[in-house]
Amino acid sequence: AKERQKKDNHNLIERRRR
Repeated sequence: AKERQKKDNHNLIERRRR
């Protein structure tokens, strides 16, 4: 569950950075 949240957080950052 923690790993999934970390991936979600990274996804949000990558989407905002792109």
